[in-house]
Amino acid sequence: MTITMCCSVYRITSAEGPEVGYLSSMVIACLIETFIAPWINQNFTLEIFELQNRIYELEWLSYPPKTRRLLLFLMQRIQKPFYFTMGSWRPLDVAVFLATIKFSYSFYTLITQSASKLARKPTYGETN
Repeated sequence: MTITMCCSVYRITSAEGPEVGYLSSMVIACLIETFIAPWINQNFTLEIFELQNRIYELEWLSYPPKTRRLLLFLMQRIQKPFYFTMGSWRPLDVAVFLATIKFSYSFYTLITQSASKLARKPTYGETN
């Protein structure tokens, strides 16, 4: 996804006509697709933390013992951070989205600088 975005942005800088619209829509679609999963996951994690607070604020001492044990178990389970991960190694949150955008921009800068150096490089046999 990252390489697709940065290559599309690079191509937009030299494209003309309807190709600009197509490539721009492709970049926007990539951004939306990359943002949706981390955003949903982060909101889900925040809702889980809010659930813990709501359980704590209940008048749970007036509940039957079985329900109190269930609520206590639920509170203990929710204390452990609950989030989806990418490949079981990194939580999928908005920080991942921002890191992806930063990497895309770095890769775009690398491609742009490499292309400009290649454009200025004299061919074999030419002198400056």
